[in-house]
Amino acid sequence: MKVDNLTIRRRESYDSEYPGQLVGIVQIHGEHGKMEVKLSNASVGKIFNLIKEDVKRTAKYNATQAEHALDEARDEQVLIEEG
Repeated sequence: MKVDNLTIRRRESYDSEYPGQLVGIVQIHGEHGKMEVKLSNASVGKIFNLIKEDVKRTAKYNATQAEHALDEARDEQVLIEEG
C-alpha cells in the first residue's frame, strides 16, 4: 500500500457539519485498487502530535548548533586577541 496524498484542513465556519473542525483525508493505493479514507479526529490529533515532537527535536538541534557556532566564534576571537 502506498500513500498518494494526505490532506488536513479546517472546515469553513459556515459549514453546516462541524464548522471549524479539522478534517483529514488520506488517499492510498495498492495491488487491489485505490481508496480514500476520512481520518478520525483522534488520527488527526496523533498526526499533529508527531509533527509537534519533530518540531521540538529540530528546534533543540538547531539551538545546539547555534550554541556551538557561538562558542567557536568566541574561541576564534580569543585566539586573534592573543595571537
